[in-house]
Amino acid sequence: MENEKNSRILPVSLYSRKTLVKSMRIVLFTASGHRNIGDELILAEEVRYLSARYPDADIRVATYDAASVLATGVRVFSYFPNGLCKRPFSNIGYAVRTVWEIMRADMIVVGGWGLIYDDESGQSFRKLLREWRFRLFFAHLFWKPVFWCAVGVYVRPERIPMLRSLFHKTRIAVSVRDEHSQKMLWDIGINSKIIRDPVHLYMPQDLRISDADIETPLVGLALRRWYLPDDGACIRDMIRSIRDRGYEPVFCSHSLHDRDESANDFLSYRDIAAELRVRITMSMEETRKQYPRLHSMITMRLHAHILALVHHTPLISLSYSQKTDALLEIYAYPHHMRAREYTSERFCALFDSVCAQTSEIRFALERKSATIRDSVHTALDDFFP
Repeated sequence: MENEKNSRILPVSLYSRKTLVKSMRIVLFTASGHRNIGDELILAEEVRYLSARYPDADIRVATYDAASVLATGVRVFSYFPNGLCKRPFSNIGYAVRTVWEIMRADMIVVGGWGLIYDDESGQSFRKLLREWRFRLFFAHLFWKPVFWCAVGVYVRPERIPMLRSLFHKTRIAVSVRDEHSQKMLWDIGINSKIIRDPVHLYMPQDLRISDADIETPLVGLALRRWYLPDDGACIRDMIRSIRDRGYEPVFCSHSLHDRDESANDFLSYRDIAAELRVRITMSMEETRKQYPRLHSMITMRLHAHILALVHHTPLISLSYSQKTDALLEIYAYPHHMRAREYTSERFCALFDSVCAQTSEIRFALERKSATIRDSVHTALDDFFP
């Protein structure tokens, strides 16, 4: 009962929608600022939802780089720390501004997705944990309601107890993106509800371009380094197989990280793209505009999966993690294989199957994505006051 209470308690003022709509200030902490199209669309969709629910609210957004933000109609401020070694004096201002924004907020929304995760290139789990404890300390100090919105929990089991301090306080409501994350928190006594990734709310801005209107139908590639048995050999095999079947590949850059080359799709694949004369997108906007032109998508990246699905674009998933496995399970999508188990024969069989069932797959994805979009919207309505 205590866990149930801790995850649902809200301040009295939040029960009055009339008060909120007139004078509310919302502060959002998301994984914004690294030119990752998935992270920026999460922010954009959360802003769009909150702006519709609280029409007169003043929404403030923390980011590592204001130029990366795709959301509109918001005020931005810098995360602290942000380039601490290079800009130590600026970070004093960032810290003061962060505390000020938290102190003035009526609601703090944290999420979704990539906020806390196991050690990756250029990032430390313990460093991330310290940063979130810093922000939440002031949220609790100033008695602010905190809504963890559709976050994913993918850390090693022995690290799960370290997360309890982020979620167990009163005046906190917790939602996660999938059943795996829900179970991880349940095991440490944190109750949560499931809200699927907010990018499922994304409505394509451009109409699909028919394959018949494109001289050579396009197949998108949204990959990640180090997960295929041999990156270079496997990518060359994919491109050769795609072209042998009369299609033209295009690398769709989903992450253009300016501080970590291994997380920058353009830098990772520009050499092989130049070698094989394959076009590669150079910005988030260029990637986003590519989707209505695609016949199909070959992807490892989570949000390339979701964007393909909401565009009703057939895809071949080269799944590499629990988060992509969970998404495929939600959609009951059969055209996939493990990235580390890639073989030319299996890839060609999957690609031929997708090409043979293109119309049927698009129709099924149209229905399923609409169902999930409605469920996400309903879950958000139930979650926020």
